[in-house]
Amino acid sequence: MAKGSALNNSQDRKADRVLTHCLYRIATGKWGPGEKLPSVRAAEGEWEVDRRTVLEAYRRLEESGLVTCADRAGYFVSRGSELGRISKHREVLGKLFARWQDELHAETGLSALGTFRYFAQLAAIQAGESPDCAFVECTSTQAQGHCEEIGRRLGVPVLPLTLEEIENEPEKIPASLRSLLVSSFHLGDLRRLKRPKKIPLLPVPIEVAPTNLPKRSKTKPSAVLFDADDEQAHDIADDLRELHPNLSLRSKALRDSSREGVEAAVKHWQSKAPSSQIALLSPRIWGRLDSKLQSNRRLREVTFRIREEAWSSIADSIGLPLGVLGTG
Repeated sequence: MAKGSALNNSQDRKADRVLTHCLYRIATGKWGPGEKLPSVRAAEGEWEVDRRTVLEAYRRLEESGLVTCADRAGYFVSRGSELGRISKHREVLGKLFARWQDELHAETGLSALGTFRYFAQLAAIQAGESPDCAFVECTSTQAQGHCEEIGRRLGVPVLPLTLEEIENEPEKIPASLRSLLVSSFHLGDLRRLKRPKKIPLLPVPIEVAPTNLPKRSKTKPSAVLFDADDEQAHDIADDLRELHPNLSLRSKALRDSSREGVEAAVKHWQSKAPSSQIALLSPRIWGRLDSKLQSNRRLREVTFRIREEAWSSIADSIGLPLGVLGTG
C-alpha cells in the first residue's frame, strides 16, 4: 500500500483497481496531457467505490507525477517526464496489437480480450516455471527475500541464486534469463565469476531493514553486531542506529569468518554477554550458523531491502512496459 494510505486491505485492492484503470487510460493515450480525470463523484459511480478509495487512487497517481491536482478544479493528466516514460512503448505496442488482432480474427474468430486473458494466464504459468530474471546474493535467505520483494511489488517471479551456487554450479544460471540482478555490494564478486556473458547485469542498491528488537520499558535494548568486514560492520551499525535511535549497539568484525570461527565467536559471546543483550548477525555471518543456533531467540539476522530509487530500473530490466506502476 502506498505510504500515507489509511485504507484497509479490501479498500486498498479497490484503489489498486481504480489506479490501474486510470494508468492504462493515460498510457494508451485515451486520456491525453492536460485532460481532466473523472470527478470524484463520477468516479464513485463508474467504478462502484467510495470517495476515500477514489481519492487514494488519485493521490497515488499524483504522487507518481502522472496527474496534478488543481485545487477545486479537479485532477488533470500531467505533461511531465513520467508521462513520457510510461508512454514510450505506446506506438509499437499499438501496432503489434492491431496486427495480432487482425490475425486472431482471421484465423480463429476469437475475442481479443478473452484471448489475452488466456495468454496472461499462460505467461504467468511459464514465468513461474522458468523466470526470466534472477537475483544474486551472498546467502539464499537474502536472495529469496529480495525475490519476494520483487514479487510483491511488481507481480513477477524471480529466481533466487547465491554467489556460491554460481561459482560451484554455473549451469544453474538459465541461458534464457533476460537480466541478472545483484545487490550493489556483490557486483564485483559476481563479475569475477564465470557466467553467461550475454545476460545483462543490474546492480541493485539495498539498505538495512528495521530489525525486530526486544521491547523493554525501562532500559535501552542492547546489541552487538557481528560481520566479517570491519568497514561494512560500521556501516551497518550506523544504519541500525538511525533506524533504532534507542538501541545501544557496538559492532565487531570477526577475524575468522569460517563456519567454525563464526560459531565459536557466537558461543563465546553467549557465555560472556548479559542475558538481556542480543546479537545481530549480517546475512553472510548468519548463513554460517547451524539451525540450532539460528533458533536462539537472542540471535537475529540483519536483513536488507531494496532501496526505493531502484524500482524503476528493476521494472525496466524485467521488461514491464509501464514500469513500477503498471503492476496492479
